[in-house]
Amino acid sequence: MLSPTVEKFIKDNIESVWQLELLLYARARTDSLGSHELAAALYTSPDAVENALNHFERVGLLKKCPYDQAGFIYSPINSSLKDSVDQTATAFAARKVAIIQYIFSHPDLARKSTSEHAKVHPQPENAD
Repeated sequence: MLSPTVEKFIKDNIESVWQLELLLYARARTDSLGSHELAAALYTSPDAVENALNHFERVGLLKKCPYDQAGFIYSPINSSLKDSVDQTATAFAARKVAIIQYIFSHPDLARKSTSEHAKVHPQPENAD
């Protein structure tokens, strides 16, 4: 069984296994990521990757790179979102099959929540 945090994060933000791999790939990198580079690394189309990157930007997981306008960098807007990604990454490393099964068992929820998230503007934490 996955933790409630991991289940909620996946249900709210992930539509496919490759999309989760894209996010975790971005999390592991410190440089700017473009859709063509990611498409090649993940063996998928640049258009699909661009859509996923834009989705992750809307929900506060990525931001446009300040020195490469075509690129994105991993930058969760708050610690809660960062913690959810960290827990999901840990679970994916330890229980990949369970994560994949969860993603495949909830395709309707993922599509619904993606459209709902497009309407939400997440709030960054206050800088102290």
